[in-house]
Amino acid sequence: MLYLLNMYPSWMLLLFIMTGLSSISLASFFVVRRFFPKFLTTEMSPAFGVMGTSYGFLLGFSIAILWQNYTAATNVTAAEAANFSLIINDVQLLKPDDQLKLIKGLKDYITIVKNEEWEAMKWGESAPMAWKSIHDVTDSMRSIQPESPLEKLAYDSIYKEIGNVVENRSKRIQAIETILPFGVKVLLIIGAIFIVYSISVNDTKNKINHIMSILMVSFLLAFNLTLAFVLAYPFAGENRVPGKGLIDVIPVRLKLIEKVLKEKQQAQEEVKKNPPVESKSSSPH
Repeated sequence: MLYLLNMYPSWMLLLFIMTGLSSISLASFFVVRRFFPKFLTTEMSPAFGVMGTSYGFLLGFSIAILWQNYTAATNVTAAEAANFSLIINDVQLLKPDDQLKLIKGLKDYITIVKNEEWEAMKWGESAPMAWKSIHDVTDSMRSIQPESPLEKLAYDSIYKEIGNVVENRSKRIQAIETILPFGVKVLLIIGAIFIVYSISVNDTKNKINHIMSILMVSFLLAFNLTLAFVLAYPFAGENRVPGKGLIDVIPVRLKLIEKVLKEKQQAQEEVKKNPPVESKSSSPH
């Protein structure tokens, strides 16, 4: 399923499922009427209706749960980006040398997430090396000795937000795996096949209306199954959880701050190497 979601757009997946269900139903429709007319029935219509209602409840309930999980994955990713924004704001209150220490680790983490992990998440994987970058940031924090009350306040806030980053990253990694059990996915597919089959063997006089009913039900089932499979994998396919704030905005901010700090350091070094010459005022005769 991950392969289909990542390699093909959602509309093609919808078309594939609809074509499969319609083919099964239409094949049953013509084969049963031509070779097994005794299988045609009207007495089973109430039973088929109950089965269809039960299947619809299962499918609707699954979609509702998957939507909640997709929304939670979106919120966790946005929260991780917000944690980084707060860290960046607080880091700028520290000494320049301390800022560079932390920004290096934060930049390494975001680079791994952007260049490695975000792509790997499409296939149900993560980048374990990102944890090392977080540990490096924590180690850098231990070497910092805040002095002023403002620096101490910023230091405590950074430590807190790093903990929030770890928590939200863990939740994001957990959301890679689908919460839809394999058995439920099989039941949804088998149930859809059974529904279209039961419609095809229903004995009706108007064949045109019957075929139209088969196509409409196939489309409705295919649409809901496609929606369920898309939501089942929040970080796969074209409709994956958006991560612009985390993988686009944060790296730009970190690079900008690092650039400004290095320019200030270079300017200070130039001043040390070439101190300004103080002009001596001529003494009066």
